[in-house]
Amino acid sequence: MASTLPIEITEAGVDDAGAVASLHSLSWQASYAGILPDDYLQTQVTKERASYWSGALPCRDYALVLLARDQTGPVAFVAVKRLVDSGYDATIEHLHVLPQMKGQGVGRLLMKETASRLIADGLTSVCLWVFEDNGPAIGFYEN
Repeated sequence: MASTLPIEITEAGVDDAGAVASLHSLSWQASYAGILPDDYLQTQVTKERASYWSGALPCRDYALVLLARDQTGPVAFVAVKRLVDSGYDATIEHLHVLPQMKGQGVGRLLMKETASRLIADGLTSVCLWVFEDNGPAIGFYEN
């Protein structure tokens, strides 16, 4: 489904670390219930992701971090590392969309923009990993 909302996609910078961490935490809490431990998701993930992203932006560890915004603010992000998995030029480490924004085309827009930028940089192969219990994500990527 194509997004009907005006979405702006930009590279995430150091000032976006808090927004990226918040998106990451909210996405994990919604998507990984029953996959990751409840205690972690309920009491630790927000602080842990904030600490992680405050040290990861600007993109020291990532070749690319894109942030999608609508009129309300940040709604999704994607983060890509280069040469993580043998045989691939890059690995999509993260794609997270606000739970209430899923199914509106934001993830698809981010994937298209990511592919365009990686191709423009001369990369020809990319991989990603998904928890086998995360059926909705598997369905998204298969589409």
